[in-house]
Amino acid sequence: MVLVNAAPKAGITVTEEELQEAIINTPYFQRNGVFDPEIYKRALKLNRLTTQSFENTVRNDLIISKMSNLIGETAELSSEELQILESMNVENKDQLRSIFRSSKSSQTIQAYIESIKRQMDITINKDLIS
Repeated sequence: MVLVNAAPKAGITVTEEELQEAIINTPYFQRNGVFDPEIYKRALKLNRLTTQSFENTVRNDLIISKMSNLIGETAELSSEELQILESMNVENKDQLRSIFRSSKSSQTIQAYIESIKRQMDITINKDLIS
């Protein structure tokens, strides 16, 4: 939820078209590769979900994905990491570079989340703690 809360400040939103596209392209709601509104309604009903709550969940998932991509794209390998890669005598350097970058991206996202958490005002309701 930290990324969802930080999204407006970063200018990240999800349009109604993006939301609709995500739902329509969900395989669970398709029959013969085509979105079926009856399957959609039945699936939500079986899971005791309203369309509003499900769509909010999908919207949040899309926001988290967009924020993660945005933050992850800022991750760069350090000169030391690049030297390590270059010094390795292996055939799959591109694959290793991709793994290094993915790891670095995950670390960057986690660091961003932690920095946002430190800025948030969190109130603990001690009456709810037993």
